[in-house]
Amino acid sequence: MIRLVNRPRPASLSPHVTLVGTGQDYKKAQQILAGLHNIKFLEWVKPEELPDLVARHAISLGIFSTTSKGLRWVPNKVDHSMAAGCAVVTSASKPQLRVLGDGAIFTTPGNAESLAETLKNLLTHPDALAAAQRNAREAASRFTPEKVTSPLAAWIRARQGTR
Repeated sequence: MIRLVNRPRPASLSPHVTLVGTGQDYKKAQQILAGLHNIKFLEWVKPEELPDLVARHAISLGIFSTTSKGLRWVPNKVDHSMAAGCAVVTSASKPQLRVLGDGAIFTTPGNAESLAETLKNLLTHPDALAAAQRNAREAASRFTPEKVTSPLAAWIRARQGTR
């Protein structure tokens, strides 16, 4: 998971980046990013410390995979990042477009150039970054337990009357 930290200055294109976790590309990422002083790797963050860590960042990255799994799900880190007030950049998969709406900024799955251009825009346009953060926080209110489960609860209540 990548986080850009310290509310970057408008002209800064070398923001502090935190990568959390040891997923399948961990070793490859370490090799590619070796020697960069603005990159911090965290193999693990205690669950109780994660909200504070996320909230100290300006931008959070979602998922960009072109695999069948990557194109059919919305990772939990996306709505957690939105709730923490991060601008969220993630891929324009059908499920993410449907669920996240205007709460995220979307890029083409698997397109590094699109991702880079989106991040550059956020880093060089503070108003765009602030708007993306605001949109994420507002959209996160759709993901409360009550709102997520109310359609299921209504469906169950409707079925109870037909038996």
